[in-house]
Amino acid sequence: YLAPKKLGADRLINAYTAMRLFGTPAIAIDFGTAITVDIVSANKEYLGGMILPGLNLCLKSLHNNTQLLPEIKLRKPNNLIGRNTEQCILTGLSYGFGSLIDGLINKIKTVLSPKTKVIVTGGDSLFIKPYCKQIDYFKPSLLLKGLAQIYRDNKKNT
Repeated sequence: YLAPKKLGADRLINAYTAMRLFGTPAIAIDFGTAITVDIVSANKEYLGGMILPGLNLCLKSLHNNTQLLPEIKLRKPNNLIGRNTEQCILTGLSYGFGSLIDGLINKIKTVLSPKTKVIVTGGDSLFIKPYCKQIDYFKPSLLLKGLAQIYRDNKKNT
């Protein structure tokens, strides 16, 4: 990583924990305020990743930066094709981000390996899970598991 001091500890912990629990190569995707994608090579090297706006951030941005789009809460859309403004936003966000994440995973797998493991975590991970077909493992508390593991590892070494 070109600027390691600027990399969030949460991203490193997610990548580390994904690697420890599921092996390598691995992609850890955290659906929080931002969506972070962190990639670990087969040689256990942190390669970097991607950052996208989170689902709720997108909802707020649509409302705050447009004149007519309402403020809505994140929830499951009724259908694939929205029949009113609220449903159009929800279907665009749900199916759009699901397809976006699946597409990114496919591209990353062409660089790493088709057998790359995909681990999803974060506050909105449960919401997006049905819309992403490329998820191998669902671990909503990956970061907390990682912190606990790091604590145990450090305790053994002291």
